[in-house]
Amino acid sequence: MLPFARLVGVVLLAVCLYAASQVRTFRGDWRTLGASIGIIGLVSFAVLAGIGAYWRVFVSATTLRGFDFLGRYHDVRWADIQSAIRVSYFGLPYLKIEVSGLRPEVWIPLYLERMPDFARLVDEYAGPENPLTRALVTLAPNKRLELTRR
Repeated sequence: MLPFARLVGVVLLAVCLYAASQVRTFRGDWRTLGASIGIIGLVSFAVLAGIGAYWRVFVSATTLRGFDFLGRYHDVRWADIQSAIRVSYFGLPYLKIEVSGLRPEVWIPLYLERMPDFARLVDEYAGPENPLTRALVTLAPNKRLELTRR
């Protein structure tokens, strides 16, 4: 999921926690307060689920399609990948991919639902010497990323 979306989620969670902390001093209608907290929670869930469904990572034989920090998609040719650096954003692991001629970098979440398939396809299409493949192999012992060599 997009790093910016996680920031939005954290802000919405903070609003919910603040509202819940005001329960002790609240002197109004309890049903209104409960409904407000519930609505904020449901809206937060809907926003994050929608963002997660929209920002996906795609792999083809010639390119990787991923998003930058602001959520804009970029198609990256395998040969243009210069480095892949593991970063953590609000505790969530990402690979930040630096690409020649592209600024800002492309972000790949390391909590993809089908991460082993992603790693296998990257290895198959990009080759074992690609920086992204090497970064995924480095993470393999900790992240269930088993690349099967033929």
